[in-house]
Amino acid sequence: KDDINIDDDTFNKMCCELFPFPCAKKQKKEGTRGFYKKSQKYLICVASPPKSGEGGVNSKDHLGNAQNEIDFIKRKFEETKDDRDYDVEVHVLKDVWPDTILKKLKEGGYTAFIYIGHNSGCLNFTDSKGHFIAYDSEEFTQQLVKFGKGSLEFIFLNACGSEGVCQSILDLWTSSGSGLRRPPVTVGWREAALPDRHACEVSKLIFKHIIVDKCGYEEAVNSKSINKFCEDNAVKATREEDDTEWTTAYYPCIVKPSKESSYDPEIANPIAD
Repeated sequence: KDDINIDDDTFNKMCCELFPFPCAKKQKKEGTRGFYKKSQKYLICVASPPKSGEGGVNSKDHLGNAQNEIDFIKRKFEETKDDRDYDVEVHVLKDVWPDTILKKLKEGGYTAFIYIGHNSGCLNFTDSKGHFIAYDSEEFTQQLVKFGKGSLEFIFLNACGSEGVCQSILDLWTSSGSGLRRPPVTVGWREAALPDRHACEVSKLIFKHIIVDKCGYEEAVNSKSINKFCEDNAVKATREEDDTEWTTAYYPCIVKPSKESSYDPEIANPIAD
């Protein structure tokens, strides 16, 4: 910076255009809380069988809150369009083959990938009739990483027990030869039986913080409002055998690269902090 004699603000803009990641700490320090970006592209994929009476199968697995979640994200981007200096595109794919999703990702430039659906050790895709599609989870993960590198900053797999799939994505992303590329913030769920409404409301809080409050991704997921919501909506139950009471609170989890990964945060791109 000193060698080319430019001011701090201009230097920051140049860096953020060259390395397009959210810089929440920088935003707070300077009070701008804006992203110096030309554009953001969100890809939202929904895998939900049609509801009962619409002529499909597996109606019991219909996610009645998925559209609410999508509408909320779109509405918040629309409401805040005058408060940002970059464009946003939101692309939605519903009940399509995984190949169609990967083809979309291959176009490049996507900032965030959000999956709304089911998980049974791998992400469950559906066709328009509600049939679940068998697909090699490892193959999908490999292609997601391949097409996402270079642009993806945030991955949210909003599905039951998706933590394991998130871990697979991160470990592949940070495998040998890619240690210099900071992986996207990757969020999933640990619980295997997640209430649909709960998942939707937490997602809306996350994107409210990202879009409206201009929080960084990790800051948004770890917010006090989300922790409070999860605590207030904990599920209480009693074991019939001995009347033992227990409580389960469902929290979204930010997944980190495993210890076996070659990823080294000390040498990774610092602009992504």
